[in-house]
Amino acid sequence: MTKRDSGRGHCHDCEMAIPYMPPLPTAEDWAAFHLEVQRRRGAACFGAAAAHFGTTSPKTLEVRIEQKRYVTQYDERTSSGKYMRWYRDGVRPSDATAARIKERSGGAVDIRYWRDLPLWELLDPTPPPIDRLHQLLETMPRGIGRLLFGDSPEWRTPRFVHHILERNEYHAIRNIGSLDAFICLLCLACKGDLLDHDPSHFMPARCALDLFPRVVHRHPALAFQWEKLYACLSRIFWRRAYSNGVGYEFDIEVTRQNLLALQEGRPDDMKLYSGRRAPRGEEQQVITTSA
Repeated sequence: MTKRDSGRGHCHDCEMAIPYMPPLPTAEDWAAFHLEVQRRRGAACFGAAAAHFGTTSPKTLEVRIEQKRYVTQYDERTSSGKYMRWYRDGVRPSDATAARIKERSGGAVDIRYWRDLPLWELLDPTPPPIDRLHQLLETMPRGIGRLLFGDSPEWRTPRFVHHILERNEYHAIRNIGSLDAFICLLCLACKGDLLDHDPSHFMPARCALDLFPRVVHRHPALAFQWEKLYACLSRIFWRRAYSNGVGYEFDIEVTRQNLLALQEGRPDDMKLYSGRRAPRGEEQQVITTSA
């Protein structure tokens, strides 16, 4: 039995090479996981609208956006339930609803951005192919692109040159602190996984874990039901058995405390699994909790 066969559980479509930590998901587990990722996408869309319109009640949100109520034959007020179905059933918001929300919010809420965020395809047990990962990396903002491809005026001509990053470069991307940086790190972890190169998965995945509280803190869309999003990310990126036989357990309570530190204006109190970016030659503080 190959490493790929022994570590992917019953996800027959999976192409990534680095195995998961046991217990391995069954086919039923993966089917439930796919639905949960769809729900996380719907929750992000709901969270973005809820934050702007000031309510987490699906019925109230619908009234504020659609500006109408539904009444039954018994004169009971009800709703269409479409906003609830986003995160309960994993239903994709339609273009028409997205346009309505954008109009009602004065352009402040673009549901299509959250609906089509590359994050959701990166949460598939079968990762995007290398060409797609490269496309995502090559369209990153300039500050991230400089770290990925160099800082010369010809940084993307005649073509992008992809290479293995150093630890400090992963830290530099993490320290940008943006959602784009978070997605970039997940792309790099997926690429390391496809290439069966453990260090190229391990370091960006850890950096993404440390960056997660910052993107949750900055984006209400991801803050809504963030614990369930964390569980999806953990399943795909943070529960792997690397070539040395070591698996690392990451505690959601550390992430919760890091988020609290940000909310209370204490960013220096955050505990980082991937260590702090330090001058060359200096030791870095790293949390190394192994299973």
